[in-house]
Amino acid sequence: MVADFDAVAPAAPVLNVLMVDDHPGERTLLRDALATSSPNIVFHETENAVQAFWFLAKQREYLKRPTPDLILLDLAMPVIDGKRVLEVLRRDPQWKRLPVIVLTTSARDVDLAMCHGMGVVAFITKPALWEDYLALGAMLNSYLAKGVAPTDTGKVKAHFFVRPSAA
Repeated sequence: MVADFDAVAPAAPVLNVLMVDDHPGERTLLRDALATSSPNIVFHETENAVQAFWFLAKQREYLKRPTPDLILLDLAMPVIDGKRVLEVLRRDPQWKRLPVIVLTTSARDVDLAMCHGMGVVAFITKPALWEDYLALGAMLNSYLAKGVAPTDTGKVKAHFFVRPSAA
């Protein structure tokens, strides 16, 4: 039997993730963690809600940006907070089906319940340690690759609410 060294495995699809967070350090940590676990994820970031809406509407400097496959959203942002962003996303016909994972410092039950009621995929408390960011990156990569909530979130404090349909 002769090995076919010219055969190439099919490339994993490129997935676009948009992180909306006002803290540049948080964006950097998650960008690096995702890059470590998944070379097929293209990480996009905005530092506030207005920029996120421009990104989604393909306005200003975001004209040629792709529609994200997943939005990672902080709740506690100045001027327009994550809850207001979710309200706009869920009302807009083009954006209402975009999967959103809330990634926040909040561990409050009221925030968790509000996010669940607004149809987010998951509510995740931001990690404190680099190792936990790596675990979070791997968990998000697994979610994006398989399209279902992970069964084991390890040290990451995560609550997954819905499983995307196979459609």
